[in-house]
Amino acid sequence: MKKVFFSIACIALVALSAQAQDPEMRIGAKAGINYTMVAYSVDEGDAPDSDNGIGWHVGAYLEKNFNDLIGIRPELVLSSRGIQKTIEVQGENTDITGSSLFLEIPVLLNLTISPNFSAHVGPEFDLLMSNTVKIDGEKDDDHSTTDGKNTFLIGAAIGVFYELDMGLNFSLRYVYDFTQTNEDEKGDFGYKEKMSLLQLSAGYSFVKK
Repeated sequence: MKKVFFSIACIALVALSAQAQDPEMRIGAKAGINYTMVAYSVDEGDAPDSDNGIGWHVGAYLEKNFNDLIGIRPELVLSSRGIQKTIEVQGENTDITGSSLFLEIPVLLNLTISPNFSAHVGPEFDLLMSNTVKIDGEKDDDHSTTDGKNTFLIGAAIGVFYELDMGLNFSLRYVYDFTQTNEDEKGDFGYKEKMSLLQLSAGYSFVKK
């Protein structure tokens, strides 16, 4: 399923890039940081506190404007979503870090507010590529797996985008996954997990209006 979805996304982006000389086309690359938030919920009782952490992302975008107000913006983004926390185990503090590598495919509506400023909103499809857990800096092989995780997440993204005339641009985006992270309805520990994140990016448009 992941390979099929990835192939379709690549074909679509290649088809759009073939029109890169179109004056209404923008194509470029971006990179930045993620602030990941993982929220837990239970049907009864108290859920654990939410976890959070810092990650990174890098990717490419294409933007096809249909008129002066509306366009479409698909992206391919490799994104590392991480959490860091310290828990007490047998009276001693233990540092736990988790890092999940996703291929993110947002397909966004581009709403032009001014020649340099726009808003983005639309669905996002996330493919889980790998999952790594470290305890006190050492990789935990038992938990460094995608087993028990949903490898295909559906969510939504909303954000703002500002580009200088020279092509350098900046964006801020909020992403929320509707699909829960753990595959089982209640997960291994009896609670549900859902992920959201803030993304701060800097990019450059190689082809623009």
